[in-house]
Amino acid sequence: MALTAPLIDTALIVVDIQRGTAKNPFITAFDDVAAHAAELAAAFRRRGAPVVIATFALSRPAADGQPDRPEPEGFREPLGVLDVHPDDLTVTRPAWSAFSGTGLDRMLCDHGITRLVLAGVATSIGVESTAREARDLGYELVIASDAVTDLRAETHENSIQRIFPMMAEIATTDEILSALGV
Repeated sequence: MALTAPLIDTALIVVDIQRGTAKNPFITAFDDVAAHAAELAAAFRRRGAPVVIATFALSRPAADGQPDRPEPEGFREPLGVLDVHPDDLTVTRPAWSAFSGTGLDRMLCDHGITRLVLAGVATSIGVESTAREARDLGYELVIASDAVTDLRAETHENSIQRIFPMMAEIATTDEILSALGV
């Protein structure tokens, strides 16, 4: 689908493309999803647009009342294919949304961002939770349909076909790259 607005004042958020999620049994090859996310990240950087690398932490601060979960060494480490740059915005959270307790909204506002492109895993968990909160915060959204995947086909399809169309535009990596003019 053609995007209805130019991708200005737009940031990319890459959700959970990290060592701790890479071996999960996703319905789409994780390497393909990560490659699409990396392609988007490189294009956003070339345009001077913010790239957010959002990772998930298994361990939680003791103050949240939840039991601490052991976290394997390197679990939060973004995959090398993302080629994380020093200028990238990075957040690590113990909740599903990249906004939850991370200060991400303030960071994006400081950059004048009004629109987000989302990529990552899992479609119905981290990506959808981030999309829902972003929408509540007033951001316009684009979901990179070939840069997201889930553990189950039915939950992925529910997000892509039922949830996301109510709050976002859905486009492929190539369509987003075209809209970026790269």
